[in-house]
Amino acid sequence: MGVRSWVGRRAGGAYERLLEQEIDRVPDHVAVIQDGNRRYARRRGADSDDGHRAGEREALFDLIARKLREFADSEDVHDGEVQIRALGDVDRLPARVRDAVTHARRRTASYDRFRLNVALAYGGRDQLLSAARDVARAVDGDELAPEAVSVETIEERLYDRPVRDVDLIVRTGGDERTSNFLPWHANGNEAAVFFCAPYWPEFSRVDFLRAVRTYERRERSRRTTRARRALTLVRALGDADLPTARRVLGRFRDALPSGEREAVPDVDEEGYEPAD
Repeated sequence: MGVRSWVGRRAGGAYERLLEQEIDRVPDHVAVIQDGNRRYARRRGADSDDGHRAGEREALFDLIARKLREFADSEDVHDGEVQIRALGDVDRLPARVRDAVTHARRRTASYDRFRLNVALAYGGRDQLLSAARDVARAVDGDELAPEAVSVETIEERLYDRPVRDVDLIVRTGGDERTSNFLPWHANGNEAAVFFCAPYWPEFSRVDFLRAVRTYERRERSRRTTRARRALTLVRALGDADLPTARRVLGRFRDALPSGEREAVPDVDEEGYEPAD
């Protein structure tokens, strides 16, 4: 191993450890747009299929079917109790892919520790349009009252099972756009977004840690903003009955700088100052 390579590996390891130390809060749901497979292949002088194989994006139907079965039968998946689900219009895919999706679902259906959602034949805008049409048909057929339409009504028609709101979107390959990806669960949840230059086959653990750090810093900023707004309300209205604002202060007081934190009163779970 050359000296330059050795120094690079040591520096990379130190940076990775630093990132791990900086992260305290992690997202529950990370969505990844695996971009850059073709460009990766062209840069290496290979065809685009090689790029997809290197990044496991599985754009080719035979790769999709084979990899879904490999995932479903993987010891790591079963040890980690990972439930595999497919999002999108799976009925449009070839029979061998549909069979592989069914196999993966059945093999992991009992797990609920982690979920791996694989977007196949997926378009976020198309799914929202389909759900809206379904709701319109239900209202027109007197199966559903307009005033009864809720968030849950739409979500029930988007997917066969609930999908957790997305906390962080990661896009590799350098493009800075989310490309109609999970708009209901990401944009509605105001998900943090991390764009990075490496193509998907080159995406590393350090890149992922940097993405998580972006999420954590955004969450910290949101907590600070909420606490400051609540503190402004309490200060403006003095002793007025504002249990909600005081409760927010109690929850997020640690997000405030020390000078502002001292002005926050102790409150109980209902938002009132505890009696002496």
